[in-house]
Amino acid sequence: MTEKKYQGGKGMRILAENLFSQYGLQVAKYIIPFLTLPYLARVLGADAYAIRAYVLSLMTFVQVFLDCGFNLSATKEVVTLRSNKKAVGKLVGDVLLAKFFLIAIGAAATFVITLALPILRANVLYVVLAYSAVAFNCLCPDFVFIGYEKMMPLTTRYVVSKMLCLVLTFLLIKSPQDLLLVPALDVLTSCVALVWTWVGMRKRFGVQCIFSNFKDAFGTLKDSLLYFVSNASSSVHNSFLTLVIGVAVTNQAEIAYWSVMLTAISAVQSLYSPIGSALYPHMLTRKDTSLIRKLTAIALPVLTLGCAAFALLANVVLFILGGDEYVIAAPLLQVLTPVLWFSFFGMLYGWPVLGAFDKVKEMTISTAFGAAFVIVSSLLLLFCHLLTIQTAVVVRVISEAIVCVMRSFHALPLISKRANS
Repeated sequence: MTEKKYQGGKGMRILAENLFSQYGLQVAKYIIPFLTLPYLARVLGADAYAIRAYVLSLMTFVQVFLDCGFNLSATKEVVTLRSNKKAVGKLVGDVLLAKFFLIAIGAAATFVITLALPILRANVLYVVLAYSAVAFNCLCPDFVFIGYEKMMPLTTRYVVSKMLCLVLTFLLIKSPQDLLLVPALDVLTSCVALVWTWVGMRKRFGVQCIFSNFKDAFGTLKDSLLYFVSNASSSVHNSFLTLVIGVAVTNQAEIAYWSVMLTAISAVQSLYSPIGSALYPHMLTRKDTSLIRKLTAIALPVLTLGCAAFALLANVVLFILGGDEYVIAAPLLQVLTPVLWFSFFGMLYGWPVLGAFDKVKEMTISTAFGAAFVIVSSLLLLFCHLLTIQTAVVVRVISEAIVCVMRSFHALPLISKRANS
């Protein structure tokens, strides 16, 4: 099939379907928590909610470690192998074996971290349940659906499992004493998703898991490491800062403010994720740089006006998410707003462009530089007793700007070259 045919109506129809399903997924990911977050913030109170936020920050690292970049590296392999179901099945088996190994390593590391940090040490059972939920979730072979460019089943699975969690949250969680039910319900949701995905993979694609040997599994793990470094570096921007803030800031209410601000930012960034998720397999197959140029031209004015509106409505956003006690953080959320502008173009020029054109190394370097800035600057501020919620906001904005500028430096000439060729 020629590149021209790939870029025709069929390719755009598949992209539109996947974009629609990914937006459905992201809407569900933030509408459902949007319904639960204000409820949990009020019912649990600031102290208990801070525990939840702190454990979630650690679990973000765990999620990235257990995924180990497979949703990118294995997706790329599925795009290449998808006409050979046996080869895809072997890939699934290799990834699964590798993830079992990672789950064991991650459990040991989480145990050590839990003993070292006071907030976690005082809530060991919460950490165990939260880790179990992440471990079950990472065993879902989502990369098969993404590689086959059939993403709607992932959206359906998420909506059904999370709606079950939503209903049970309102029915069962009534006070801070019910805190452990929060991760317990996450475990239930992950189990539902796990069964749903494996059954769906076999029925929809005829792919069955085929185990080969540990040598091939570790080879698959090795291939994913560069993707893992990029994802791990990205997670540092929010989660590492939150963990360090937990050491420097003794007022748990301030940690809750920080968490709700990040939730507000993530809610907007969730609108970007479907674009990246749908574009990645599309660009791997078709190298459609003209679409990237069109998206850039549209995004520049829309995103600039949108960020200005978000900053003006910061107090309203925080009131909706957390209530009256969180509105005090509105000026900080306004300062944090440029993250939304930088992160969009960082996403657009990341995996859909640099990843699709085998420039993973350049993209990984950009995220590593941004992460290094977060780590070094936050630790320096901590040791100098200058790390506060205010200085953390500044660090977060600068780190996102670093990633955006570095990715643009590599991606824009590449897009321009393709346009002129």
